[in-house]
Amino acid sequence: MKLGRPKIRSLGSASLDIIYTSIGRFKAFIDLRGRLRNVDVAAAIGFAREVGAYIIDDRGGHVEMPLDRLSNIGSIVVTRSKEVVELLKSHIDH
Repeated sequence: MKLGRPKIRSLGSASLDIIYTSIGRFKAFIDLRGRLRNVDVAAAIGFAREVGAYIIDDRGGHVEMPLDRLSNIGSIVVTRSKEVVELLKSHIDH
């Protein structure tokens, strides 16, 4: 899969970016800084899971998010595209 020339946008709200990605408005939400907190994106991640989006970490693994305490969730990728997930995983393996 070719993504073409990517455009990088941020609405200034990780939750809103995740929701827009979940409904197919954006190709992917990627945050590799590791600074997002569970309380900032928990509802958006829950919504993304409910509508069938893929939520993975920077290694292609499942993202765990404790809800009983404040914590950083680490790097995260949200997409509705299986091709984006496969592309990411192919770059991780190399």
